[in-house]
Amino acid sequence: SQFIATSDEEEDEEESARREKAREALLGAAKSSASAFGKQGSEKSAEDVVVTFTPGLSSIGDQLLKNKQEREEESEMTVWDKYQKKRAEKKKEKRIKKTEKGD
Repeated sequence: SQFIATSDEEEDEEESARREKAREALLGAAKSSASAFGKQGSEKSAEDVVVTFTPGLSSIGDQLLKNKQEREEESEMTVWDKYQKKRAEKKKEKRIKKTEKGD
C-alpha cells in the first residue's frame, strides 16, 4: 500500500480554502435572505402579491369557535356535570353505532 505524504503547508492551504468556501456560502446565503426581505437594494417598491384561499377555511374557523365555546362551557361546569355530559355523549355514540349495524 502506498502513502501519500503532504506537507503541513498544503494541509493548511486546503483547510483555509475549505473555510473560505464555507464562509462565502454562508455570506451568500445571508445576502440572498436580506434581499428577499427587502433590506438590501429595494429596486422594486411595489410587487404583485399572490394570495391563495383555502376552500375549507371557514369550516375550520367555525370548528375552532365551537371548540372554544365548549371549553368555556366546561370551565363553568362542575365535575359532576362534566361526568354526566361525557356519559351522555358515550350513550349517544353507542346508539349511533347500533343503528349503523342494524342498517
